[in-house]
Amino acid sequence: MRTRAFTYVIGAVLSAALVACSGGSGRPSSGTRENTAANAIESMSCGDPAMPVGEWRKRCGGASPTATASAATVVGVGEPGTVDSSTGGVFSATLRRVVDPAPAANPYAGASSGKRYVALLWKIDNTGSTTLNASDVFSSHIVDDRGEWELAAPATIAAGGTFPDAVRIPPGQSLEAFLVYQLPQNAKPVTVEFLPGFGKPVVKWRLT
Repeated sequence: MRTRAFTYVIGAVLSAALVACSGGSGRPSSGTRENTAANAIESMSCGDPAMPVGEWRKRCGGASPTATASAATVVGVGEPGTVDSSTGGVFSATLRRVVDPAPAANPYAGASSGKRYVALLWKIDNTGSTTLNASDVFSSHIVDDRGEWELAAPATIAAGGTFPDAVRIPPGQSLEAFLVYQLPQNAKPVTVEFLPGFGKPVVKWRLT
């Protein structure tokens, strides 16, 4: 009996020691795992493709909870807005014209089935100190009446010339051309904006 009791005591002491060393259990707590994951996401940059879409929209996109409608600058067709882009470029964008629907230049290479092209004529003035490229110019997106984002994409339309895939606008220069977006046939475009840098002001153009 004495030997058995001694064995029980030693076992209890060893179990208590293991629990203490592991922070209360034999594996990391769920809180520890959640904190580690949250810290990993928090350390991601806006250009990291591994960043979850919801986090990217919150921190890097125009739909940030801190970038509310009251905080954003809202302008209309014909009015300029200053964009501090996510790549560090600074430019003035003026929405000159809206074409909806926008027929494709080649009727055999139009929008996807069930969708249509919406074309926006932009005048981009590079007011910054670095050359603008496709990452700046094609960073815009339309928000439709369902709350969905539709990104600008290369396309050719009958209404006029579009920005080239490898567009470059040096400091002090400007370029005017269309950006094209694909929307479902029954979706209504509401606003359009360019992706701003983290913490930079948001500018929205009304499309209705």
